[in-house]
Amino acid sequence: MEYGAWACSARTHNLSMSLGAMSSANDYEVCVECEEPITDTKKGFHIRGKNPRAYHKACFNGYVCAGCNEYIKKGSVSKAQNKRWHQQCFTCDKCFKPIDGSFLTKGDKKYCKKCYNNEFGVRCKVCDDFIMGHILKYNGDGYHYGCIKCDYCGKFFQDGAHLSVKGGKFIHNDCKVQKKGATKGDYDAVRANKARIENEGQYDDDNLSEFERECLKEHNKKREDHHVKPLVWSEECAQHARSWVKKLLQQDALMHDTQSGMGENCGYFNSSSASTKSDTTWAVNVCNMWYNETEKYDFSINEYQQQTGHFTQMIWKSTERMGCAIAKKGTRVYVVANYYPPGNWVGKYKDNVFEI
Repeated sequence: MEYGAWACSARTHNLSMSLGAMSSANDYEVCVECEEPITDTKKGFHIRGKNPRAYHKACFNGYVCAGCNEYIKKGSVSKAQNKRWHQQCFTCDKCFKPIDGSFLTKGDKKYCKKCYNNEFGVRCKVCDDFIMGHILKYNGDGYHYGCIKCDYCGKFFQDGAHLSVKGGKFIHNDCKVQKKGATKGDYDAVRANKARIENEGQYDDDNLSEFERECLKEHNKKREDHHVKPLVWSEECAQHARSWVKKLLQQDALMHDTQSGMGENCGYFNSSSASTKSDTTWAVNVCNMWYNETEKYDFSINEYQQQTGHFTQMIWKSTERMGCAIAKKGTRVYVVANYYPPGNWVGKYKDNVFEI
């Protein structure tokens, strides 16, 4: 799903989608605007459509409507989907009424809000209103983030907030860190991973997928900048990441596995180019998104700070291994990276997070 809104404009831009050059001046054509003959084909052009017309280039000051292929004179022009429209031609593909203001898309179709909600809308289980924007899904139900509270702090969630769900209770990840001391998982789960992960053999990077290889590479570039050793690939971490990212895609919800005993970073994108961008590009994008939290991190404090956990986990000194996975469907892209030993332990930041 994408959102959009049209805006008015009167500037002249690229006309190539519906214009054609003149090929002959043997039979002079008359400019529709000035009603003078076009004697030089280099100074004129055609507008193709139901009613082909000719113009002097100097006389044309407008657009061609993507709906009716007719000339839009200077004045109010609707701009949407990188095209120009008569306002009456920009219509909902369901009810066919002109769209006044914002609109939504599904595939190559555009809809007014009412028709989109009737066709695809999800109602919030709490308030019963349609959900516009991020949808939090749990056990088949949809929620507005702002309609549910954190079970630890009692505050409502902000749209798109990172959270965990345990036993039907929603928890801010930041609250979980403060209360339990570890980013993800409890101490028993961390200890249970020790023998299994630390006894893994060396994994050949040639066997990694495009996404896995680039994600590991991006992590180690950033770790080098912060004076810590590079990570090595863990197939155990990767297997968990593959399983968890599939669950996120199925539930269409961004949440952490609180029982994995691993460090965990999750990422989500909603993009019309989800299927056309390479996995290498998505690996770079998500690593940059996580790492950019460094702008919020105060190294003079160098202790747990809200909204910086993805960054600190990436460069956590004592973390030695990682595995990651990506899952895509339609416009949605989910990414999960798991780490061992996990980072973000309260009281351990000064020993593990270093400034460039």
